[in-house]
Order: sequence, then C-alpha cells, then structure tokens
Amino acid sequence: MNELDNAYIAPLYGYRNFLDYYDQNASGQYVSKIAVPLLAINAKDDPFFHPGMSIPDISPNPLRFSNPEYGGHTGFMFHESHDTEGEVPSTSWMPHELSRFVDHADRHHVLFKAMGIIYKTCKIISARQQSRILTNKIQKQNEIVAIDRNEKAKGASNYVTSRRLASHQTRAELIASSFEALEFTPASFAQNRHFQTIIAAFLRDRPQFAYWSGDSTSAITSLMFDIGNDSGMGLDWYDKRERIETPDHDFFHVDFKYATFEEKMQESRGMVVILHGLESNAESPLTIDMARSYLNQGFDVACK
Repeated sequence: MNELDNAYIAPLYGYRNFLDYYDQNASGQYVSKIAVPLLAINAKDDPFFHPGMSIPDISPNPLRFSNPEYGGHTGFMFHESHDTEGEVPSTSWMPHELSRFVDHADRHHVLFKAMGIIYKTCKIISARQQSRILTNKIQKQNEIVAIDRNEKAKGASNYVTSRRLASHQTRAELIASSFEALEFTPASFAQNRHFQTIIAAFLRDRPQFAYWSGDSTSAITSLMFDIGNDSGMGLDWYDKRERIETPDHDFFHVDFKYATFEEKMQESRGMVVILHGLESNAESPLTIDMARSYLNQGFDVACK
C-alpha cells in the first residue's frame, strides 16, 4: 500500500512522498479542535490500517471511537440481527449506526437548547435565585481567572476562543459519551476481513445481506444468484444536482436527496453532508446506503 501511495497518489496530488502525504492528511492533528460530538467507526481487522492504531488522548473528549473486532475495510455486512430490537433496518450496520449517532446528537442538542431556555427563564423567577446564580457566576469567573491567568496573557482573543472551545467540547463530550453503541457481530462465515471488504462492494445495497439470520448454506446459495445484479440506484435516485464553481476555475457537483421526497415542502430535521473518498462518488452503493440511513431519520442529504 505504501508503495502504491508513493508511486501514484503522492506525486499525483503534489506531495513529496507517501510519508508527506500521510503526515499532511492525518486526522489526528485536528482531534484537539473538534467541538461537536463525533463517532468514528473502524474495525480492528481493517486491512488498510495498523491494528495498533490509537487516537489522541484529549480532555474534554467529544470523540466516541467504535472499534469492532470484525468488519474489514468499511464492510460490516451479514450482521446477525439479534440486537436490532425485532426490526431489521433497511440499511447496513455501519450507516445505520452512524445515523443513530446523528439522531442521538441532534436530540440532545435540542435538549441542551431547551435547558438553556429554562435556565434563562429561571433567572427571573425570584430575587433569591438571581442572587444565587450571580454568586455562582462570580465564583466561576474567579476560578477562570486563577486557572487561566497565563493563558489570558497571550491575548484576549485567544483566551476567549479557548474558553469557548472548551465549553463546546465539554457539551459534546456529554453527548458522545451517552451514546449506546451497538456491537457488530457478523455471521460465522463472514468474519474474514478480506471477505467483508470485497463482498460489501457488491452487496451493500441489498438489506437481505446486510443482516443475517440464516445458515451458511442458504447464504452461499443466495450469493451465487444475487451477486452482480444491478440494484438500479444511481444519480437518478437523487432529487437535485447543483454545480459549484470554485475560485481556481474548477467545479464540483453536489447531489441532494430530501427526506420529504419533495423539495423542501416541509421542514426536515436538518441536512447531513456526506463527503466520500477519492475513489468513491455519489453513485456508489456505500454513499447511497449512508444517504438512505440519514433519510430514514428525517434528515436531508447533500453528497459531494
């Protein structure tokens, strides 16, 4: 893999070598600046990643890292559906898990906003409560001054930014840590990491293979008859495409799919932006499976 990146990918995009490519694109350098709840899913047996990989230890930490034993490289197919509470999702395990997390974060964000409104309302209930709140604020300000005196000396702007970031990260950590992640448990015949990686490219858009409750014999029979069949999903599946011009005289397309099935005829819960890798596109089975999982939760989708 390193040889391929060194000979093709790195020079193609202007990097000195594969090490320079990895260093400048490694996501670890940005983790400490994350201020929203984030779920990262990566299987321990992913053939493209080192099994001993780790994430930076930061506090507060808004990152929830799901690291299943199996799954290959973005595979996660043939999940045994005994933990789906009786209802098998219409999308595969990984997109379903990610959409559950976005749903969880959105609901808690609304809750935090409601708590903020209640807090502001309580400030005017009585003079006694006002006095108590004011006292607490003064105490917190004194603590901030004592703890961050050196940081304030670096400049008021940096100080305010840092405190605001810490506040957002603390709230995001509460949301991320309260998410109840599900385990990925593939059928016994589907535990090989290369099988997971390869088979997902062919069967991602077929729910009967995303979740499994049958035996190995019936699985092999079904695979023989169904693999290679076209699901019929492509660009026509999206509701709208927009062309975005860039300052360097280039352009890119953004494809939209609306949860209401009609262009903004009623309010959705928001919009999820899907950014795929270099080798993927808006028509890929994984991208569409991801989009469908968010649509099921009531979110519109934009795919670049």
